[in-house]
Amino acid sequence: MTRPAILAAVVSACVGPHLPARPHAAAAPSAATFPASRPRHARILAIGNSFAANATALLPAMVEAADGLELTLAVAGIGGGSFRSHVGGIAAHEADPDDRRGRPYRDYRDRRKRVSLKTLLTAEPWDIVTVQQVSWNSYKPETYEPGAGKLIAYIRKHAPRARLVVHQTWQYHPKDKIFRDGFTPDVMFRGLQKAYADLAERYGAAVIPVGEAFNRVAGDSEWGYGAPKTEQTGPIRLHSDTHHASRAGSYLAGCVWFEFLFHRPPPEAVKSNRLPPARQAAFLRRTAHAVMRSRRAAGAASGAVRPAR
Repeated sequence: MTRPAILAAVVSACVGPHLPARPHAAAAPSAATFPASRPRHARILAIGNSFAANATALLPAMVEAADGLELTLAVAGIGGGSFRSHVGGIAAHEADPDDRRGRPYRDYRDRRKRVSLKTLLTAEPWDIVTVQQVSWNSYKPETYEPGAGKLIAYIRKHAPRARLVVHQTWQYHPKDKIFRDGFTPDVMFRGLQKAYADLAERYGAAVIPVGEAFNRVAGDSEWGYGAPKTEQTGPIRLHSDTHHASRAGSYLAGCVWFEFLFHRPPPEAVKSNRLPPARQAAFLRRTAHAVMRSRRAAGAASGAVRPAR
């Protein structure tokens, strides 16, 4: 087995001013899988926050367990970061490259260094760059713009080869205090699902449907949050608190990302001390595969398209 090249960076928080408005790109058809052919080496820059780190935490181990695949992964995250937060960092860097507020990210090649988004965007010939909204605004489409458009314009300026992909995040645990007065996890999910779909449509992006996989597991009669506990099945806790992904949640998200990238489920045998129990893992793999298969069957994509410029 060829050991893949795996690079990862998880970064800390910084918030700054806004970038001046830029025009939106023309829309193009969205897609559910990247790319049309089966890649052997995927170079991914994930722009987001702790949810991006959660979703990709097990992806390197999955790729390492797969024969002949390679992964270069960098997570450009701001703690609690929204589209607005990333745009603020961009504006600070463009105004003064020495301003620490414009360098909120740790360099995945040397974590002692703090770098700008421009540095990360130009560091590799990225195949895809992912974007996401902060979770507590994910279901509020009115919070996406103008930040999303400004961030995407900056991505396309400095990583013109990369394809834009939307990382669909997930709803909170049912016991989160946000759920009251008729606002439920399902309402949150339906809202974020539509908001991300609309974002992808506006900018001709693909979608990694992690939230759809979370929602399917959460509602499952044998493994969901309301399922009875038996010797064979029982509720899978997808959240480590009420927001972030647990080991099982990270595994599920990793399965969705892996199949999105490489057009096949991840290997069963993955070396990590952060895996869920075997029965749960098998169900989560099946669920991720079913979500990706249903998207393809619905005609969401037969392969990712190059975004409109």
